[in-house]
Amino acid sequence: MADLKRKKKHSSDDSRPRKKLATEASKTARPMVKFRVVADNSDDLKPVVASAPGLVVPTDITFKPYKKRLARPAASIRPQVSSTTSKSEFLLHSNTHPRVDYLGREEEGESTDGLLKHYVGVYDPKTGELQLIEARKIVLRGTVRARDEEDDDAEEQETPPQTATALRQELGRTFGTKKARKAIESLTENAVNSRADGPPDAAGAALLEAMNVSMAHTSSREQMQAAVDEAKPRPKANLQAEKPEEVYTVATLIGSDTMELLMVQEWLDAARALRPITTRSRYVGQRLQRIAADGNVQKLKVLRYLLLLLDFMSALKAKGKGGLKRLPDRQELRDATGVQDFLIDAVRKKFTDGPTISKWQMDNLTTHIAALTLLVDNFEVDTYDIREDLKLENKEMSQYYQEIGCKVSQPSDTDKKKYGIKSKVQASMHRIAKLKLPLEFPKAKFGKRRK
Repeated sequence: MADLKRKKKHSSDDSRPRKKLATEASKTARPMVKFRVVADNSDDLKPVVASAPGLVVPTDITFKPYKKRLARPAASIRPQVSSTTSKSEFLLHSNTHPRVDYLGREEEGESTDGLLKHYVGVYDPKTGELQLIEARKIVLRGTVRARDEEDDDAEEQETPPQTATALRQELGRTFGTKKARKAIESLTENAVNSRADGPPDAAGAALLEAMNVSMAHTSSREQMQAAVDEAKPRPKANLQAEKPEEVYTVATLIGSDTMELLMVQEWLDAARALRPITTRSRYVGQRLQRIAADGNVQKLKVLRYLLLLLDFMSALKAKGKGGLKRLPDRQELRDATGVQDFLIDAVRKKFTDGPTISKWQMDNLTTHIAALTLLVDNFEVDTYDIREDLKLENKEMSQYYQEIGCKVSQPSDTDKKKYGIKSKVQASMHRIAKLKLPLEFPKAKFGKRRK
């Protein structure tokens, strides 16, 4: 224990001093500054701190100061501040500007700034004294007097003599019947200024110029229609196409990357072995065996992508009102579509932007499905099968095909033989959609211009 106490004693002797050493800078003598507040006991004018909110005051403007001693300090001038400045009212005025009169006064009655004091410091380097002089806070306001001068000039002009018609109208207003007075008032309201034939004044010229600029930026009916067409939920069509097959292509509807990832070898093997292929889609099932037997791999991939979109749409779940849908979890999408995750992600990226799918996105998905049927059926589609898959009525399905530029009609006699339609009842459930050039899209309805 004795050794331990000795060690602590030695360690405390070697420790650093607690007080800091004085530096050279701290030893340097600094000049002393004397402060003195100058009281406003005289009637002399003192400095002001002025601001001009919303105005740019020219630097060559001169102001005349005015000071008035108040018998009782006003509550609107620096309230709750015991100061000599609150015992007088101070004004600044200038009329040297050719069009604007400037007036500066204290406006601190209902603001917390009224509790503040402003000072201007004057430092004398010889004596080392700093004088603080209380200053007033002034707010400058501007008033345009050009309008008043114009009114004065107008009043100075002689009033033109009244015509006989004006005199008769004046008598009618005074002694006429109610019907006559109403007719005179109607004439007065619809009267045209006699100076309208002459050149417009400054206000009229400014108004005409503003109207010309506004009309220059007004979109024409064709521009408005193009903007509406661009915003519609449908695949982008090639308006410069010379053949129907150039309007909608695999590259625009599916994408080359997604086409490479679509696998149809299982369908080809089943078709060669004459094995039945079952799907949840009526449209795909009615065409799959024939296309697979022909060995058309590209059209078979289009059909596979179409089936993917139908299964994706059937897996969506309703969310509230307004046609909103929501995406299920990934495992449910795998079970519904039977494809790999990268194909599911490709569809989600193309047609959705989150877990909720809007009515616009659902319509966009439906029009893409309709355009894919055009590629499969050589741009002439019997809409019955795809309508059954989408659970839509004839009118709704026809509108989707019309939105992508198709002409929809009831089946003709040739169509009935081609598609095996035997009765009138069957014909009422079928519609034939054909894509022909030139393309015709539904026109937006714009209000007629008022004359």
